[in-house]
Amino acid sequence: MDFGKLITESFNIAWNKKILWIFGALAGGVSGFGGIFNLISYIPSSLPFESPKDKALSTLNVLGANTASQDKQVWYKTASDVLLSPDLQVIILIILAALVVIFLFGLLAAFINNLANSALVYSIINLPEREPKFNEGLKAGLHFWFRYFKLNLIVISSYLTLIILLIGVPLIFFLLSLKIIGIIFAIISFLLFLLSTFILGIPVSIILLITQRIIIAKNSQVIDSLKEAVLLFKNNLGNSILAWLIIWALSFVYGFLTLFLTFIIGAPLVGIVIASFNTSVAAGITVIAVSAVIFMTIFILIGSVWSVFQSSFWTIFYTYLERR
Repeated sequence: MDFGKLITESFNIAWNKKILWIFGALAGGVSGFGGIFNLISYIPSSLPFESPKDKALSTLNVLGANTASQDKQVWYKTASDVLLSPDLQVIILIILAALVVIFLFGLLAAFINNLANSALVYSIINLPEREPKFNEGLKAGLHFWFRYFKLNLIVISSYLTLIILLIGVPLIFFLLSLKIIGIIFAIISFLLFLLSTFILGIPVSIILLITQRIIIAKNSQVIDSLKEAVLLFKNNLGNSILAWLIIWALSFVYGFLTLFLTFIIGAPLVGIVIASFNTSVAAGITVIAVSAVIFMTIFILIGSVWSVFQSSFWTIFYTYLERR
């Protein structure tokens, strides 16, 4: 397999088929729950909530009878009142609302990400017979996104099941007061976790990528595509691992260049912002807003090209495997 040609073809698609940048941006740009998680962590400290114990102690202090027994009695008396207090109810409602928002946002992110990835693969796999078009890619994405979603669910649920088993077995021995056996199994579980993450993780990721191509190329269902992907991987083990290593190395270079570009662009922008604030606050805020838009636009474009390149690389790699 000519990996040099594979990289060149992938780059040509990523650079010349600019309509695919839209799907590349959606495939690589839908992430980040930081703001919502920060909101949740901020809620308890931002509302005037007094814990049951503090309320009990404050009551006792007023009465001048703060003893250990009275402390316990007042704790139990006030616990039910506090659980029904408006403050706690507000906190629970806000947390539940935030969890619902996170869940819905996660579903939306999964939908957009799977739609964009399937649209990319569909558009690339039909080259050069058919030039990529946004409408056709969108239709394909709407058709295949749920199969991609089911594939991801299978992989995620498998990993979660493995993690639960690795944690559960040592925990059972600890609960049975068999600490030495529990420690031994905890060590074994930790080693198995490392094995599954760093060794089995590579084959699983490659099989996942090949399965995504088979789903679209042959319009097949998830399980059938997964079985065929496993066979393709086994029959082309060396080339598959080498392809993964090449992408890993290119990802490292991409990350380094992105970091370097961030410094090159960011340093002058910081200087301009500082200088503009010396002029006036309004000018500084305006420069920050304009700089943020320019900065985000540049890196979204770069990320889009990189997403299209990766999708092209694995799609062309899959077509090579099918020809053999």
